[in-house]
Amino acid sequence: MNRLWLNSAWSQRGNSISIPTDCPQRDERLGWTGDAQVFLRTATCNFDVAAFCSKWMVDVEDAQTPGGVFPDTAPRLREGGDYVGLDGLGGAAGWADAGVIVPWTIWQVYDDQRIIERHWGAMTAWLDYLERTNPDGIRSSELGNNYGDWLCLPSDTRFRVPSPMKTLLATAFWADDAAKMAQMARALGKSAEAGRFAALFQRVRQAFQNEFLGDDGSLKVETQTAHLLALAFGLVAGDHRAKIAAQLARLIESEGGHLSTGFIGIRHLNPVLTLAGRADIAYSLLLRDDFPSWLYPIRHGATTIWERWNGWTRESGFFDPSMNSFNHYSLGSIGEWLFRHVAGIELDPDHPGFKHFVLCPYPDRSLGFARATYRCPHGEIASAWEWSGNAFRWTVRIPPNTTAKAFIPCDPDAPVTEGGAPLERSDGLRVVGRDQAHVVCEAAAGSFTFLSTRRAG
Repeated sequence: MNRLWLNSAWSQRGNSISIPTDCPQRDERLGWTGDAQVFLRTATCNFDVAAFCSKWMVDVEDAQTPGGVFPDTAPRLREGGDYVGLDGLGGAAGWADAGVIVPWTIWQVYDDQRIIERHWGAMTAWLDYLERTNPDGIRSSELGNNYGDWLCLPSDTRFRVPSPMKTLLATAFWADDAAKMAQMARALGKSAEAGRFAALFQRVRQAFQNEFLGDDGSLKVETQTAHLLALAFGLVAGDHRAKIAAQLARLIESEGGHLSTGFIGIRHLNPVLTLAGRADIAYSLLLRDDFPSWLYPIRHGATTIWERWNGWTRESGFFDPSMNSFNHYSLGSIGEWLFRHVAGIELDPDHPGFKHFVLCPYPDRSLGFARATYRCPHGEIASAWEWSGNAFRWTVRIPPNTTAKAFIPCDPDAPVTEGGAPLERSDGLRVVGRDQAHVVCEAAAGSFTFLSTRRAG
């Protein structure tokens, strides 16, 4: 696990020279927007990237077309007034959407509204373009580039060829863009625009359901990533969510317990499974070391993240060297799950910048312990848990001038102590609730050690 995290950090280092490149070794070396947005939340866990991404977003906006289309790579090179080679590409689902995702993420992590204020006009122009060119609420892949779930298994690299999966992916990202715009508009005090984008989200969400949701509540596109995006972006609700989560589990089982996601889906795979109540599957995917898996490259000597699951396999050897990098961070986006859901250090979306945050690990017995620290703008947050039989011990540190809501894993009705005493007697803690799997406390700055009983997991 440590090597997996370190590999993602080294790939981030190797691809953060002036711009977030996709790989440092071949003649491409471009600032691919999709790769950057997929990895960004992991990047914020590894390093302070506020200044780096703020600078690069200037490149992204500079490369936006007069019609509002964000680029697939930034910065872009012109010769004689025309974009050169791959620099001419723009508008791809999951790539161009970085023009919204990157400012939103930097604002959420660092609580700096300047980035969303600076790029508000550019982001609005992008949403205007999508609405203008997709009047029925479905973002058709025929209207521009669409790489789909790039390098999924089996891989579909025909990026100008439409398919139901690509249209689903594109529509899902449009809905998510609208939801993020509504949230940013509220933060900026733009109430009319917040209402506009909230209504747009609902319209695209309904179109998504009309197009891709069957009468029985199942998705018509049967890929892991289709189910992940429907759940991650809140495009289905109620009983449909449970049904789609169950189908996602069956799709993984049908692959022999393996993932089949590409660049887009991989970021959401373990977080969505965990929040859907299937952390057991997420941990199983994490710990697999046969092909395809995160640990397969490590078992064969990898010290950075590979571009492709099949960059090298025992059966087939090396993939075509024309597009086969061994230092490419996209598939390393598992890192955010390690911090956010294994260690449990998570943003409170209503309080950007970790002034108030959430501590909520999802421990599993397949790991005997986990420890992580994260340097937020206010100081270092720490979380460390371990098993001893059915006893679960969890130590946290909350930096000065911050507060946290702590979800302490425990069995129903099992006692929970802090520092050897009942929670109610601990200074800095206030019990605010209890469910089947947690005692919930509001916690002030300080260090706390919780001991509970946890038989499941």
